[in-house]
Amino acid sequence: MCAPGTKAADCVKLPIRAEIRDCQYTHEVTPDYGPGAHPLGGYTLAEISALPADDKGLREWLRARWESRRAETGQALEVAIADSHFLLAMPIRPAARAAVLRLLADLPTTSVRGPAKDPLGRGGLAVDFKKGTKSFREFGEDDEVTEDHTTILNPSTGEILAKVTKAGGSTVGLSKGEIAASEVWTSVTGWTDDRPKRPGNCRRL
Repeated sequence: MCAPGTKAADCVKLPIRAEIRDCQYTHEVTPDYGPGAHPLGGYTLAEISALPADDKGLREWLRARWESRRAETGQALEVAIADSHFLLAMPIRPAARAAVLRLLADLPTTSVRGPAKDPLGRGGLAVDFKKGTKSFREFGEDDEVTEDHTTILNPSTGEILAKVTKAGGSTVGLSKGEIAASEVWTSVTGWTDDRPKRPGNCRRL
């Protein structure tokens, strides 16, 4: 790893291994750990089942939920409404999904970037739901770069294809526009009782 202006001979050598260094695997669902603990994020199944099918009703639903949690979260109403984009990752009805998209389309924090491909090469529509919001990622030992967040939607269904985070600037070992992290949704999602297969060379917790 070389800081800007450092001679190659003085750069710190970092060991890199091809095999997995540490892998943990569990079947159990615990109250406060892992994706299985909160599969619907901050929502309950009853809440997402009751989502209104129109954007005005959805705004009022979000306002009521915000008022009931305002003392706990300290979040502004505008932020709570903008955060409704998290609902697009939930198993909600198509009519409710359309309402979420209509609501988000009217917000100043939403920006449509146009056609794009997700990390799997699937065509979609790139949208920034946090336009104007700055976020940062640590890279290396002491570098920090801005992040550029994009959500790629299926334009026919409004479902999420992927969420992609790219570097908003360049630093040693990372170029502007390079993908720093991504989440990809499969073409079919739903509830299941099937257990995933345990990855190889992975210790069970």
